[in-house]
Amino acid sequence: MKAAMVAANWCPNDITRLTNKFTSIQLLYFFSKMKKPPSMANHRVCTSKCCFAHSLSLSQYKMRHSEACTNETKCERKPISIDQQPVVDIYRSGTVPLLQFTVNDNEPSKVILKLSSSGTDTTHYVAISHVWSDGLGNDGTNSLPHCQLAHLARMLDLFAEAGKQPFFWLDTLCCPVDPEGKKLALLQMRRIYAEANKTLILDSSLYSYNSQDLGAAELHPRYLTSGWMRRLWTLQESPLASNPWVQFKDGPPRLEPMFNRLKKIHDENLNYRRLVQDFWLDSKPLTLSWYYSPNGLPQLWLLNRALSQRNTTVAADESICIASLMSFDVSEILPLSGENRMCKAWDLLAAANNGSLPRKMIFLDGFKLKRRGYRWAPSTLLPPGERFHNEHTRSLRWRGPQGKPTSEGLMADYHSYRFRPYSGPSPSPIWDILLEMRQVRFIFKDQTRGIWCQLVYNSTPTEIEIGQSASEIMQTSFVDRLAKGDLAVVLAEKPSDKSPTFFEDTLRGGRLVTITEEKEDVVYASLGEVVILTPLTPEAVIVYDAAERLMQELRSWELEDSKGLEVAQQVSEKRIRKMKAKCKEMTSKLLADEPGLAGAALKWLGEGGEALDMWVCVVTWFRHVEEGWRLEGGRMWCVD
Repeated sequence: MKAAMVAANWCPNDITRLTNKFTSIQLLYFFSKMKKPPSMANHRVCTSKCCFAHSLSLSQYKMRHSEACTNETKCERKPISIDQQPVVDIYRSGTVPLLQFTVNDNEPSKVILKLSSSGTDTTHYVAISHVWSDGLGNDGTNSLPHCQLAHLARMLDLFAEAGKQPFFWLDTLCCPVDPEGKKLALLQMRRIYAEANKTLILDSSLYSYNSQDLGAAELHPRYLTSGWMRRLWTLQESPLASNPWVQFKDGPPRLEPMFNRLKKIHDENLNYRRLVQDFWLDSKPLTLSWYYSPNGLPQLWLLNRALSQRNTTVAADESICIASLMSFDVSEILPLSGENRMCKAWDLLAAANNGSLPRKMIFLDGFKLKRRGYRWAPSTLLPPGERFHNEHTRSLRWRGPQGKPTSEGLMADYHSYRFRPYSGPSPSPIWDILLEMRQVRFIFKDQTRGIWCQLVYNSTPTEIEIGQSASEIMQTSFVDRLAKGDLAVVLAEKPSDKSPTFFEDTLRGGRLVTITEEKEDVVYASLGEVVILTPLTPEAVIVYDAAERLMQELRSWELEDSKGLEVAQQVSEKRIRKMKAKCKEMTSKLLADEPGLAGAALKWLGEGGEALDMWVCVVTWFRHVEEGWRLEGGRMWCVD
């Protein structure tokens, strides 16, 4: 099915996003039969991990001409501009600047724009929602080529009343490019789309089709998988719109009848039922009421789902769009700069959610904020670098018990483990160099349960993206970390005491933390790497119980055998060879004397291993074995 989608001109990144987001084989089969048209968006350089078609560099962006333009040189010489100052004055008066196409009797083919104000009474107008990469954008001036505006005028003909073109609002012309004027426009963005009596949605891929030629089961998914659905600003524009229309080649059908047609085939034809349910779920973020539950609390999982499919050219715009979607006061965010905007967005989300946020937020993939007190919070809910994060995993992070944001971090109760160095025999310098390999696994014995567990680093998509390879991420030994600070791990779920089997999922996601302070029954800690915890298999438990005995026996032998030697002699190559040989000798004897140990070692090592290879976990004991104490849920942590 993926190969069929590639042949049908789908963006490789869209294929990845859809196959991660939807679990229905029926739906994926449906998509594999749906061809994508050639459009202005060029996906030839896109990969399964990144889409570059709609990613714009504002410094390099240039105005585009319509596909029907026959004289680009003439258009370039005379772009149609709107003077910014009158637009700014209209915003300052508390009204909305509107445009209207008029006709010059002497030059009927020439497009003329008239600037007006929404006035004190409600003025009917059409708000245009579009994708800049399709050609209607201009970051430098409030102007567009004549051909683009003529094309837009023809689209608006349908909304003409009494022979007059309707008033309309288009960000490229009505949102000033100077910072102060732009802020005035952004403050009214919610009102602009909410008060428009129509919103016209434009996407070049949709303009390739006649809506009348498409059945209900194809019409709606083409809209849902368009480039328009991938941009951040269009996310807020559709939910705010009270009467959205979607432009196709033969005109713009209203979105509501499109959805009603889809609902009808759901009710009447069982073959389409699962398809329509998936389309309905994907349409939720386009309805403003869904962002709040019936009890008035924000549905953060839905906000995350909506943003995880979108991208923007200007990262700072994300917090503004969140504020608009969640009905917050945008004026609280606009004066701020940098990551302070996102910090404020989290403050507002927490305030709307009874002063709390989901405690599992700390386990979300992606970049975190760097400001003290907010380092637990995601710096973005957008996919970094247009990478797609597993939707189902992320959705679970927004559910369950809540935590309380404080000036020192997110305070919540977590299941956790605290660690300390192995309390048995202390190592000599030679144990650090017996093997050169770094130990990326952290084996520890749960002193409260008497069971063996392990931690491993879990390299995240974000870490890979910023240039770190998986091997580089895992170069820091857990034991080295523990030697430098009070180390612990907080877990997303209660740890399992059961051994991992095919039927028993014992993996638990977690974050390493370094404890900084304890006061009034609260443990304060700074967040570290993402890790995975799991109990060892029964075979591994047998091996490590035996390895602990062997380590103690070998350490006693070493102390006796090294009496009278200088330190340099104790760490010489001769001593290293002698230690390895003695360890292998002891291991071989124990394998012969202890029934079942050899079989357990072979299962632990896997195919191609030999039971004697378990000597390695003896000589590396002090590099990756420690002790841990489980702290049950109810222990308060403040993590940052």
